Amino acid sequence: MTVLYGHDEPTQCPVISDERMREILRDEYGITAAKITHLTGYEDCNMRLDDIEYDTKMTRFMKVKPEKAIVKVTNPIEARNEAHMELQHQCYTALRKAGIPTVSLVPRLDGLDWASFEVLPGMSLPVRLFQLLPGSNLENFQFTPELCRKIGALLAGIHKVFDSMHVEKSQEPHVPFISPENHHCLAREAQILVYKKMLSDERFQLVQRIFKDVQETVLDQPQLDYGLIHSDINETNILVDEVDGETKLTGVLDFGDMHFSHRVFDIGASILYLHLSDKDQIPLEHLEEDILAGYRSVRDFKEQAKIPAAMRARLAGSLIYGLRTARLNVRGGSLEYVLRTQSNGWKVLEELSKDLPNGDPSP
Repeated sequence: MTVLYGHDEPTQCPVISDERMREILRDEYGITAAKITHLTGYEDCNMRLDDIEYDTKMTRFMKVKPEKAIVKVTNPIEARNEAHMELQHQCYTALRKAGIPTVSLVPRLDGLDWASFEVLPGMSLPVRLFQLLPGSNLENFQFTPELCRKIGALLAGIHKVFDSMHVEKSQEPHVPFISPENHHCLAREAQILVYKKMLSDERFQLVQRIFKDVQETVLDQPQLDYGLIHSDINETNILVDEVDGETKLTGVLDFGDMHFSHRVFDIGASILYLHLSDKDQIPLEHLEEDILAGYRSVRDFKEQAKIPAAMRARLAGSLIYGLRTARLNVRGGSLEYVLRTQSNGWKVLEELSKDLPNGDPSP
């Protein structure tokens, strides 16, 4: 059993003050003024910059000076692995070359892509500036069959690009806390939550059964499709726009949870998050059918029978992780965003688990 995280190890970036961010932007990017809007983010600290103004003298050699941009302060878990950070940027380049729209970095004054800075006393984290992509979040659009097929094709295209990349052993990314591979830590956290009276015994038993099932159904099956995955294709990490009357995917974001795993986890999570955020209550089987149709139009996939186990494990991990984030409350503010799936997430998990065998939940 591999334990990847400490009991109270923080996985969230703390809130960074506007004052400190303006200092970094001025000194490292030559930005003298900008409107800063704080964006939601589970682990990273994200800010949108509008109406950016630059110091003419400091930035005279900068080739890219956007009027709008996104600042990302990376969380402590990603920050401890610089090779993982570099791999993300290799992926961005490879995806753009393949025609898949994703983010582009704005280089610093010294020409480097990114660097770490002391964002709080005693805490240094990577700070990156990205050009703003067109479109708005997928959650603002109706999940039509056509759009779902495009999402499936997008995910398959990402997997094809990943298949073509050579990744050094030193670059292998971290395993996100929320991922099914980390179910031993998740189960341990569930025990803590029961002790803290933040999780019922019944729900604890349910997640134990789910983790045992995914271990047997997916993780112990080496013959399954395996490779680099995005791990967080959801309603906020895909951008959509209406172009000449056609709905187009204009960007895929946030590769911070990228890691090596079974591809069914990527597909299952994509279906799951669309189901959770769907306002029209489209039957889950229809979302699955359309996403798989799009995926299979680009890349083969023969493991549809494993999708329920993958979805259950991802949702169980997400719910436990949300409660853990609330327990630690690193940012000390509102927990609305991190707890957004709790309201109906447990109901969905119970529904997905109706056919899960009962029995000894011990992994």
